[in-house]
Amino acid sequence: DGHGNAAFGRRLDHALRYIENKTLYVLDVDHTIYGFIVIDQNQSEWYDDIDWPVNRNGAYVIHRLAGSKQYKGAATELFQFAIDLANEHDIHVILTDTFALNKPAQGLFEKFGFTKVDEIEIDYHPFDRGAPFYAYYKNI
Repeated sequence: DGHGNAAFGRRLDHALRYIENKTLYVLDVDHTIYGFIVIDQNQSEWYDDIDWPVNRNGAYVIHRLAGSKQYKGAATELFQFAIDLANEHDIHVILTDTFALNKPAQGLFEKFGFTKVDEIEIDYHPFDRGAPFYAYYKNI
């Protein structure tokens, strides 16, 4: 169907941009990729609508995170990598967000000491999913 192809094309464009910008990191074990994470400093425009209790200038932002069910702990390792990368580059704040129904991501954020700062209803694509997005931050 044309809709699926268009959505796939947009995702592919994003993936290629992340690779080009060197912001996509993979969990590679013995030449098998078990997950990936995107870490950059590009904040979603709706972040401006939030009253953040931290200075978010220069903060790292986690945009994508996926871990394979075949590798237990993949998401945890990738998240730890993000924190280590921030420390390495002297970055003191990490921001992220997730869809309200994404309970595994919320659990991971809490496990790593992220604080939920707000929830926002967004009425434009790709965020218009009928439930809010939750925004989180962590001081490093």
